[in-house]
Amino acid sequence: MRAFWHGETDILVCTSIIESGLDFPRANTLVVDNAHMFGLGQLYQLRGRVGRSSRQAYAYFVVPNLEKTPDLARKRLRVILDMDYLGAGFQVAMEDLRLRGAGNILGEAQSGHIARIGLDMFLEMLADEVRRLKGEPVREHMEPELVLGVDARIPERYVPEASDRLRLYKALSTARTEDGLAERMAEMRDRFGPPPPEVENFRAALVIKQILARLGANKAEIAPNRLVVSFEAEGAAVSPERLVAFVTNHGDGVRLLPPGRLALPLDQQVPLPQAMDVWARELAALGEEEKTG
Repeated sequence: MRAFWHGETDILVCTSIIESGLDFPRANTLVVDNAHMFGLGQLYQLRGRVGRSSRQAYAYFVVPNLEKTPDLARKRLRVILDMDYLGAGFQVAMEDLRLRGAGNILGEAQSGHIARIGLDMFLEMLADEVRRLKGEPVREHMEPELVLGVDARIPERYVPEASDRLRLYKALSTARTEDGLAERMAEMRDRFGPPPPEVENFRAALVIKQILARLGANKAEIAPNRLVVSFEAEGAAVSPERLVAFVTNHGDGVRLLPPGRLALPLDQQVPLPQAMDVWARELAALGEEEKTG
């Protein structure tokens, strides 16, 4: 690049590094190979590396086969061809946003960072910020820790591809509600068939985790014969009195262990996911009682 800058060489062969604002006033011809692989913003920046003086400049965007070039890539190239006037940068940015999909912050069509956050979490964050601006107390969201002593996973025999398993783990783990989790389980069932017991165990564990997050619990230990929930956090939404009443009303192996741990036996006469679902419903009801109480 130094030699090219000083005129010691007439041709510079390089990567897209030159899009980073390098200024070559004497350069008047640019050839971009495999132009279909670049984004619209990159193409605009690359084209801007020539024509930086009074000399007529030329930019050539080369693709292997225009007929086989994807539609989106052809649209990007068409925008670059059309936006050749002074001040076109803003319009290029708007076209780039339109082609990539800006998303709808209050709808299901999301992209970029909002897609990673998810609409439900975004609305929770928005509600917390509104409460904060009003001067109202905002309870910190806490993800309960899951300690699994049971086989809860997506096995290879059910989903052979590792990439698919990772995608499903993320989709299931990031579901914010039981209904959302049920929808994603239904999608997985439609694609891969009835889930094996390991997947049902994983689903039941996630349901319990969602409920415990609302209760302010900080940990759940799931063993084949019992479930132990820890309410040791200061932000727990369940009072000690309510926990004592819960133990008294259920009995039959339900115990309160120090400090602030609730031990729940799992029925060995039914499949493990069903046994966990029973306590999930009871814990959800405990949270509802706490609100009304």
